[in-house]
Amino acid sequence: MVAEEALRRPVGGWAVMQAQLEHLIAVADRPNVLLQVLPLNVGAYACQSGSLTVLRFDEGEDVAFLESPLGGHVVDERPEVQACHYLFDEVRASALSTSQSLDLVRSIAGDIVL
Repeated sequence: MVAEEALRRPVGGWAVMQAQLEHLIAVADRPNVLLQVLPLNVGAYACQSGSLTVLRFDEGEDVAFLESPLGGHVVDERPEVQACHYLFDEVRASALSTSQSLDLVRSIAGDIVL
């Protein structure tokens, strides 16, 4: 999941940005990758203050990692991990489908003039 504003912010310059977008497009074609973009028009959404990663394991308990401007925090208490699953699902429900997301990334990459 990536927020649209991250796809439009030219960190490193336009050539770097275009290469990164092309890499996302290539990676999105892999069968084990689901690329979803959270569009700008969603407005406010859960987890705006930082990133959220939920890790699921075949064996053992799930964990989550919350990142903010002040650092990261591993979440391993079951009720908190369940809350992170819920937050992640909420954000994902607001995101574009994988095909819409890929179309948007291609469109943004195509708009870059070097």
